[in-house]
Amino acid sequence: MAGLKLDSSPDRVNTGLLPINSDGRAADDYSRLGITLKAKVSKTELKVGELQPNLPVLTFSDIRLLPPSYQGVSVSSSEISGINMQAGHLTTTSLRNEAGDEKMVAMLGHVPQRQADSDAFDYLGGEYSFNRKQTSINL
Repeated sequence: MAGLKLDSSPDRVNTGLLPINSDGRAADDYSRLGITLKAKVSKTELKVGELQPNLPVLTFSDIRLLPPSYQGVSVSSSEISGINMQAGHLTTTSLRNEAGDEKMVAMLGHVPQRQADSDAFDYLGGEYSFNRKQTSINL
């Protein structure tokens, strides 16, 4: 993925769209390469590498130039009818205005809260659909 600056006067810097250089101006371009290995056996899927999870507790947004992503491993399984289980271990993140990987950080709008970081994020959850109308309970 690559991001190119078309116009960015100094009054439009620090919007969370582009990385900021040491001189305070927006970078002209930035890019990153994300690779994911995916394996599927029966109704169980394993992904290792760059991930874009959409979970109740962790999500990504693709409304900016480059979407944020996470690096780690995830597994999902729906081997049992009506039950979908998910688990994962994420170790780093690439924010929407960064080309490299960083520790996991809390975000407030487009501003990373660097005082609250983590070495990893682990999750485990499931969904049970108990009727044909797909009414479900999430854990």
